[in-house]
Amino acid sequence: MWKYMYDDHEDFEQLARFVVGFSRRYFDKLNSANMHVRCYNDERFDAPMLITSSDPLTIRTCVTPRRWSQFIYQFSHELVHLSIRFESGYQGETCAIKWLEETICEAYSLFALHCAAKEWNLCPLAFHDPSYGVSINDYLALILADSLGSKVPTCRSYVELEHFNAESDVDRSARWAMRDAVYRSMLLFPSAINALAEYPSYARDNYPLLVNYHLWQGARSGNRIIAELFRVQNRLISPFIHEIDA
Repeated sequence: MWKYMYDDHEDFEQLARFVVGFSRRYFDKLNSANMHVRCYNDERFDAPMLITSSDPLTIRTCVTPRRWSQFIYQFSHELVHLSIRFESGYQGETCAIKWLEETICEAYSLFALHCAAKEWNLCPLAFHDPSYGVSINDYLALILADSLGSKVPTCRSYVELEHFNAESDVDRSARWAMRDAVYRSMLLFPSAINALAEYPSYARDNYPLLVNYHLWQGARSGNRIIAELFRVQNRLISPFIHEIDA
């Protein structure tokens, strides 16, 4: 059951329902009748959040009125955090692998903007602003323009990876190239998106900030987005990858 608590901002509720609607095509667990979620917006906060300490789980956005593109971007991001928890059964208070999960969520936020612009005529708000899909595309283009020329970073050691992981929800620009690579894969292989919610199940026992892609790809043979994440991880740890594979 989804409980939308947007008070006087009916437009945010319509946007939330719109995003949940098309996201159900890509994350199977969003179709579950057992999913209980509360959603609200509070512009006094600095960042959106999936509140895991509440019952039910709560998605909080922090958007000022009429910033519809920003709402889609924030809400879809938290929707992926939610899907990962329901798909994998992960119950931790923070992400299992923060650098990876934030990258997946941010890539899907771009994909959600793409979908929202393409399907804007299906949103009830299109009755009031039928051309707003163009504005969504412009918002997406601005985000992508900021990341032009960015490169996948590298960590020289596992200790450096731990620091990179700890800062992943603060220094987001360090992962722009990673985010964009996953976003491009989502555009090409949208049917492969659902498997990304499984990633906590494949965290390595001895290196918990890394995924065992051999096991994951074995379970999801042919998934091209997982293959792209494997390339991203290998690039990230390339200076010390020999230690991991030893």
